[in-house]
Amino acid sequence: MKSPEPEHIIDTRDRLIVAAIKTFTAKNFEGASIREIAKKADANSALIQYYFGGKEGLYLEAVKFVFKIGSDQFDQLPPSPNPASPDARAEALHGLKGFIRLMVRLTCTCPAELKALYGSEFEQAAFALWNQAIQTMRPSVIGFVREMVTPLTQYLAGCIRILCPDLTEEESFRMQLSTLGQLTHIQTHMALVILHRGAVYNETEMESLSDHFIQFTLRGLGISEAFPAQGA
Repeated sequence: MKSPEPEHIIDTRDRLIVAAIKTFTAKNFEGASIREIAKKADANSALIQYYFGGKEGLYLEAVKFVFKIGSDQFDQLPPSPNPASPDARAEALHGLKGFIRLMVRLTCTCPAELKALYGSEFEQAAFALWNQAIQTMRPSVIGFVREMVTPLTQYLAGCIRILCPDLTEEESFRMQLSTLGQLTHIQTHMALVILHRGAVYNETEMESLSDHFIQFTLRGLGISEAFPAQGA
């Protein structure tokens, strides 16, 4: 097969990935067909084999594409707290707050330029595919998910260890679960949140939502900074 021109590669490859995100979300991996994805992308189905090595490879690239939407913002996290620093506690507290604020933003929004480029339904499909990927954990995505998620969990664990040095490893792990559980519930159960609340959280409400999660987490950790001074 003659190699396509570079411009054609970029355009068609992206169209196939976006079509795959929407199709895998709607029909899961097993129910999505290569022919349907190619038709949605207005492309030859043979190109899925050419670019991705088949449906499994396309699924992995779709998951990578979705994750990259958020990972581009990871550099906004404060530097990892240094346990040896005299300001380690303040750094850990700042890091924990920054982590929660970033996760709330990533959980509730998709960059406007992507919605404009791929359509408003892309945001919902992107969130749904990521949830699907981490819940079903197909063999093709396990390595990638571990590679991407581990630095985030290590960052959170580092903050918690400094703030609560007396916790055992298991106790620290459970506090990580509790912290992440607040954030992932909104993403994985957005339809339920909307059903009970009547509306999705918009960008102007994210700051107060982040503050709530921060206070809830700090109180769970028993961090004194979470409690207002007496009489305040």
